[in-house]
Amino acid sequence: MVRVVELAEIQAAVDPFVARISLAEGFKAFSRGEAVLPEVGELTFKDPDGEAHVKLGHIRGDRFFVIKIATGFYENVRNGQPAQDGALLVHERATGQLSHVLLDHGWLTDLRTALAGALVAERLAPARVDCIGIIGTGTQARLQVTCLDGVINCRRLRVWGRSPDHARNYVNELSSQGYEVTIAADPDELAECQLIITTTPSATPLLHRVNPGTHVTC
Repeated sequence: MVRVVELAEIQAAVDPFVARISLAEGFKAFSRGEAVLPEVGELTFKDPDGEAHVKLGHIRGDRFFVIKIATGFYENVRNGQPAQDGALLVHERATGQLSHVLLDHGWLTDLRTALAGALVAERLAPARVDCIGIIGTGTQARLQVTCLDGVINCRRLRVWGRSPDHARNYVNELSSQGYEVTIAADPDELAECQLIITTTPSATPLLHRVNPGTHVTC
């Protein structure tokens, strides 16, 4: 019987610290040639703009393989709907039978993206980070910062977002978690930061100035 796992159960079961270690092991397996990752399937839409990705893969010798569907329809926020959604289909590798459906609504994708940013920053960011710059005010703008806990010893943030209201909401939320957050009037004001994270889609460049030695997670 196929087991359907809802978001609340997924979130209760996932420890971000353990997930970061698992993700690092996955990257190592990929580097050793042990991961099978076909090309990404993609659908793009207009009026309204949107995208749907199908990603699949497995690590040789593992019990399961996974097929993930992830969508992004960023105009949804105007109607009070989530911009992203998704689910993962978990299959038994030996038989191909569907084992679990993870109704994560894109949460695992968001967490995996943020943890990958933390892994890269852990290895490549400067030894001293006095300020973290954030471009964007959405889900990744939050997760990329919180997933740096225990990786980068810095609680000072400088954020830029297209919407002043969203930027103020971001400041209030992250300040309540113990961060010192200020709003930048322009993305180039983030050049003072030694670590800059870009978390918003754009058809044109937003960041035009970076100081030598700065690490940028895109």
